[in-house]
Amino acid sequence: MCLILERQGVDLFLDIGANMGQTARSLREGGYGGRIVSVEPVGACHDALLQASAGDPLWEIAERCAIGESEGSVEIIVSEASDLSSLSAPTRNLTTALPKARETGREETPLRRIDRLLRGDIAAASRPFLKIDTQGQDMAALKSAEGVIDKLRGIQIEMSLLPLYEGETLYLDILKHLDARGFTPHMLVERSFSDSLARQLQLDGIFIRE
Repeated sequence: MCLILERQGVDLFLDIGANMGQTARSLREGGYGGRIVSVEPVGACHDALLQASAGDPLWEIAERCAIGESEGSVEIIVSEASDLSSLSAPTRNLTTALPKARETGREETPLRRIDRLLRGDIAAASRPFLKIDTQGQDMAALKSAEGVIDKLRGIQIEMSLLPLYEGETLYLDILKHLDARGFTPHMLVERSFSDSLARQLQLDGIFIRE
């Protein structure tokens, strides 16, 4: 991943659905030294991000919010495993494969569009890169970047192979959406094989504008 960012000259990494900062820490360990802006809606995770980033002046934490096609306020379903929290209810597929997806509470959070929340950051960068991991809301998050998508050098997005959240857009429609906007796949990574379902649940795709 860091090799792709280096080859593409990425100077801003937008981490949408940052959870507790796993991606940002992995990037730093891999040698990426550019700016990171993390976005996270779950309160406890947002607090953890602020603490984790305190010693890194190039790692910024945006206001606590979820990302979607509209702006306003929304309720997020918090799961036992915080990285499975979502604006949408989990399907039986998900709770069977990953029991820690079960709900433990709900929180109100602001809802923002990428092309409004991060427009200034993107405009100031020469080659920004967008990562989306929003648990069933990935297409909504992608569409919320429509106003700045022409400025993005690359996109990493989580794609489900079967419905894991109610109303989720699956991999094929996401692939078509990205292809229509000039992004081609540079790396596909297997995610979350389920022994209980005997199938792969998701994959991560890294796409670059050619």
